[in-house]
Amino acid sequence: MTPLFFFALTIAIGILAGFLGGLLGIGGGIIIVPALILLFDQFQLFPSGSASLIAVATSLSCIIFTSLGATIQQMRSNMVDWDIAKVFLVPTILGGLICGFVAIQFSPAAFRIGIAIFLIVISSIMFSDWKPNPSHTLPTRVIGAMLGILAGCISGLAGIGGGNIVVPILTYYNRPIHRAIATASTLGIPIALAGTIGYFLAAKSKPLVIPDANIMGYVYIPAFVLISLGTFVAAPIGVKVAHRADPKKLRKVFSILLLIVGIRLFLASLNF
Repeated sequence: MTPLFFFALTIAIGILAGFLGGLLGIGGGIIIVPALILLFDQFQLFPSGSASLIAVATSLSCIIFTSLGATIQQMRSNMVDWDIAKVFLVPTILGGLICGFVAIQFSPAAFRIGIAIFLIVISSIMFSDWKPNPSHTLPTRVIGAMLGILAGCISGLAGIGGGNIVVPILTYYNRPIHRAIATASTLGIPIALAGTIGYFLAAKSKPLVIPDANIMGYVYIPAFVLISLGTFVAAPIGVKVAHRADPKKLRKVFSILLLIVGIRLFLASLNF
């Protein structure tokens, strides 16, 4: 693969992931992770056993900037629910920090299957016509802390940002979808940063079999730089489009994207 082709592919991944991340509050990871896994496998850049970890860690590092770009726009629109963000902040950071150590305990195939099942389950919940009980109020700090740790850890394991967990949780607690997306984007910054640090620390205890000068803590630096540029530019555009969109349609788009990616990863994992 020529450097120019790699440049074009990774920039395209970044632009698409940034736009969808800003639109749906998902950090863009549902595009970045499978795209990088496919890219690494197709061009045999890394051993198959390492490709998923590198893809997830690289995706998390990119999400820092995707979420940053989206959050800036959400703050300008005054859509972030800061009271909720404060409840989830510390727990999600703790969850993100431990995700790397949890991830390296799984076999490569099990790791991919876990990501796929997670996406399919979340997709089914979001696509349904289920509506939360109007009596559901925001969780207590204890329950919020537990949910935050779970959200941070699972998001870090999947490399797909906190939106995939935070948006459904806040929807369950009767938060408007636009505010849920805005708050999820904001929490995506500490989750992704903590997750990236978590993978960096985990890499110290379980380094790659084949070292690569372009990899730092499982993060593939060339892909990180190029994708981050694309996401940072495109994420605010996605946010602007989201504020003009129908909330019900946003939920449908969100769920369909998750389902497609989940099935794709699951089928690929069976032949791993």
